[in-house]
This record gives sequence, C-alpha cells and structure tokens, in this order.
Amino acid sequence: MIPRRKQTMTKTQQADLDQILAEDLTRFTDLRKRLGDLPTTIASLQKRSKRRSTRTERPLFPEISCYCAPGC
Repeated sequence: MIPRRKQTMTKTQQADLDQILAEDLTRFTDLRKRLGDLPTTIASLQKRSKRRSTRTERPLFPEISCYCAPGC
C-alpha cells in the first residue's frame, strides 16, 4: 500500500470552506426554527378554518339570485 501525501488547503480555500459552512449553518438554523413553528402555524390555520366555516356565507353579488347562467 502506497502512503498518500497529506493535502493541505490554502488560506483562500479554508476561508471559502468556512464561508460555505457558515451559510449552511445559518440555513439549517433558520429551517429548524421554521419547522419548530410549524405546529403553532397548523393550529392557527385550523382555528381560522373553523371560524370561517361557522360564518354564514354571503353571496358575492347579492343582486344576482342565480349564478348558473346569464339571464337565468
């Protein structure tokens, strides 16, 4: 087995890698926060949906009694 030579990074390559890792960490943290808020968001949407379904529906145009065809 031939031993491989250890490869080293230049300062520029290391800086680029650090920048990429920092961006990935920020994205991951933001995603975790948004996923953490998901149950609250779902509960809020369910409440809003229930409130809307209990309201009486008003016609969009009250002067029109039938929407099936013009002049009906």
